[in-house]
Amino acid sequence: MRVLINRTDAIGDVLLTLPMASSIRKQHPQAKIVFIVSPRTAPLFENHSHIDDIWIFSPEDSLKKKWDMLRKNISSFRPSAYFHCGGSFLPTWAAFCAGIPLRGGLKSRWPSFFLLNRGLRQRRTDGKGHESNYNMELLAPLGIVPEGGPGDTGISLGQDETERFLEEFKDGVKGEGLGVKRPMIFIHPGMRGHTLNWPPNNFACLVGEIERHRPGEFLFVISHTPEDGEYLSSFREEMDRQRKSTAMVYYF
Repeated sequence: MRVLINRTDAIGDVLLTLPMASSIRKQHPQAKIVFIVSPRTAPLFENHSHIDDIWIFSPEDSLKKKWDMLRKNISSFRPSAYFHCGGSFLPTWAAFCAGIPLRGGLKSRWPSFFLLNRGLRQRRTDGKGHESNYNMELLAPLGIVPEGGPGDTGISLGQDETERFLEEFKDGVKGEGLGVKRPMIFIHPGMRGHTLNWPPNNFACLVGEIERHRPGEFLFVISHTPEDGEYLSSFREEMDRQRKSTAMVYYF
């Protein structure tokens, strides 16, 4: 079995799609699994335990260059199954033109309804399931059923890399005059997707409630990216309103 998965959009979306590879590998140990990804998410796949290769789909490349890359790689890899999980539909057109037998994925935008022959309609906006479980449900045409839980991303870091990042993180926390020995709760209030999202100020209220019931016990680490300005701003505003809160917060 050769499986090609298209996920050429944001980092968070890619992370929540990686458990698909783990599920495929568990039920089909000899499967070859390839992801089509954007350049900014490529580092997630370094030393990945379940994925054999990635194809870089750069938005900076011309349409012809991207099409030629897809046509050449598909011809060489000869996938038996293709899944469109998000991002550009150009790979899906290429999969259709190449006659890949099983073309699954999420049926949402209009091209998916005639380019995918084993696509699945989902109501993700109801927020009743974890996003990674929704993605794993797309594997139903392969006879794979989600086992529950967010799934295994399969991402692995070397010991040296892990220790380096951990030391950098500790230095940053200490630089803010905060303690690193207490248990940490990580919160990422930013999200730029189509699924149901909790308002950022609700996350701040959650911090306040935890702190009220367990004062001084945790360090709250608020992760964010440069694009999360509006979410971070709402979070900070709510924390400012909770002036009596003694919560230790580190923005990372």
